[in-house]
Amino acid sequence: LAEKTLSAARDRNLPTTPQTLTLLAQLLYTGNELSTGISGEHLVMEFLHLLLGDKIPGRIPPSNLRPHQIIELVEDLARQMVMENVLSLPTSEVTTHLESAANSMGWACDVTALTEFLRERRVLSRMDNRISFSRTTYLIHVAASSAVNNADLKKRLMEDPLAYAPVLKALAAQTRRSKEILDCAVDILDSVIIDTPASRILAPVRQVESYTEVSDTLAQVSETDENESS
Repeated sequence: LAEKTLSAARDRNLPTTPQTLTLLAQLLYTGNELSTGISGEHLVMEFLHLLLGDKIPGRIPPSNLRPHQIIELVEDLARQMVMENVLSLPTSEVTTHLESAANSMGWACDVTALTEFLRERRVLSRMDNRISFSRTTYLIHVAASSAVNNADLKKRLMEDPLAYAPVLKALAAQTRRSKEILDCAVDILDSVIIDTPASRILAPVRQVESYTEVSDTLAQVSETDENESS
């Protein structure tokens, strides 16, 4: 399995970070077929679909919900966190929000059972009566997946692209050819004030302040991922 995992990473030009190799090993172990062109961003979502399905021993998914429906509800929760610029929400607010989202989609849902299932699968965690994603990378990729078809969330991300750069990066990988994101990147480059270069390579640039909640954590995760990849 270890040899197959490393081979799959090399064949797809994926970074051989511990997280990527763990996800690949889990997917290969359960017999999932991986496309040749799969990206690291798609790999996380593939793993979440596996995690929220019924192929892993333990608590079974709520019987009235399919894995893709659970993903949609989790996306809705991630969207709410990003819109509020927070990393966690009170348990009561999460319960109310998931119930409202399920009702709007016409799905009967035992929200308490769903929340416990997500915690058992370690997608969500609870501390001090607040719910958060157990890994910030889950929040990043699920929010990006939600933004693909949600104009309001996409607008929010692009209002401060430097703060939400990790989500926009994941969104770009999922959409592949988004003119909006390309235009956004061009605007960022145009807005950077470059003084007389100190050398041919380096030049001082303007410091841009960012949010202190979600954005700071996302930036730290992005920096950690880059360090691991190198």
